[in-house]
Amino acid sequence: MVLVNYPNYYSPDPTIFMGRTLPYTGFVEENSPVIFFDDKKIKKVMVCENRLADLEKFGFTKETIEVIRKKVKFNYGWGYLDEYFVTSKTDEEIYSIIKERKIQAAIGKILASPEWSAQIEKKAKEWNIPYEQVLRMDGQYVVDLDEKAQKEAGK
Repeated sequence: MVLVNYPNYYSPDPTIFMGRTLPYTGFVEENSPVIFFDDKKIKKVMVCENRLADLEKFGFTKETIEVIRKKVKFNYGWGYLDEYFVTSKTDEEIYSIIKERKIQAAIGKILASPEWSAQIEKKAKEWNIPYEQVLRMDGQYVVDLDEKAQKEAGK
């Protein structure tokens, strides 16, 4: 798979990368940066030009962000970092941030579905644990399934 073995050669249209990396979140600026992991190792990063300041949360300095602003080629407002990926955080730390974002997106989908929310409520009563805990468990489960499917698709 080119994305895993030669990520610098993989630069599809931003909508394609977003769809493959974050299939249930939608193509919105708030998803920036979009990061593809392989076994919790960062392989490819796409950022929204309008959200570059958000990179500070991921360990980028203001100086590095300015280099990105000047050097990265943006297509439809999105660009790939490739050689400009310089951060103080480990891949594991960034993976945790992104995973939490995915869990919150999955929880949003659950809450938007009356049927799914009712199932969560039913489980919470049956298991005698708080609704919020079951909601988080289901959100985590959805993300874990998605990551497993992505990993298997890449094999």
